Amino acid sequence: MKDDGSELRYVRGATHDGGVTAKKLAENECTIFRGHGPGEGPWMLRFCFRRVTDGKLESRAIPVYPNADQQSGGWGLKRVDGGWQVAPSIACSNREPDGDFQDDRSKDKVTEVWHQTPLLVEVPDGEPWQ
Repeated sequence: MKDDGSELRYVRGATHDGGVTAKKLAENECTIFRGHGPGEGPWMLRFCFRRVTDGKLESRAIPVYPNADQQSGGWGLKRVDGGWQVAPSIACSNREPDGDFQDDRSKDKVTEVWHQTPLLVEVPDGEPWQ
């Protein structure tokens, strides 16, 4: 497995109220769970990455649509040779308010901390989201 964040190792067993949590995911690991509890809401991809700006580990979650292309409000996730491909790329940024423009978010300083189009690897067949 590549260690640059372009591949995320899948960790089985996450649920909304138990199982794998953000604190238990290691660098370049991910899991997929229901966003609002069992059987409710969108599927969510939670992943852990190392920020390119300062080397700190961080975890984020995004909505994904398995077996589909990108849709409004989420990313596509399709089976390909070698795993499951997220599309389009995921760009994670940190936003810092500009002290002179507290009420205008368009003036915030935005810093990209991670940007990849990850391939989920080691995904077993039969996951509920498949």
